[in-house]
Amino acid sequence: MASFKLGCSVRTWLYLLARHAAARFRRSPWNRRTGDSRLDALVELARTRTQPWLRTDVKDRFKVLRDALDPDDRTLLVLRVDRGLSWEEVARVMLGVETTADADLSRESDRLRKRYQLLKDELRRQARDLGLVDEKA
Repeated sequence: MASFKLGCSVRTWLYLLARHAAARFRRSPWNRRTGDSRLDALVELARTRTQPWLRTDVKDRFKVLRDALDPDDRTLLVLRVDRGLSWEEVARVMLGVETTADADLSRESDRLRKRYQLLKDELRRQARDLGLVDEKA
């Protein structure tokens, strides 16, 4: 605590300390090997291999799919997936009103939930057709 200078909140300072400690831990040579050569080989493979959905070319192809969506569908994805809003919050935004009757809000939430499911299914089908995801997905 002696190094805390009140330049930020205690929470921010603690995150900073934790982040630095994690970086030191990762850099330490003692934390890189397990002692089992087969496990070490798998760990090294996992470190050097980028998962398909994290590759830039795949992300760019998904972006093309997303950009081709209707603006309302794109907004629905942004609000639900990117921003993590609840269905009630999404319904309020999509309705464009701050207050509405609970029954109307519930009905709109249900409608948007169904629309979201159909949108996910369609995006999954298109991604499968483009070879972006496995056939099982």
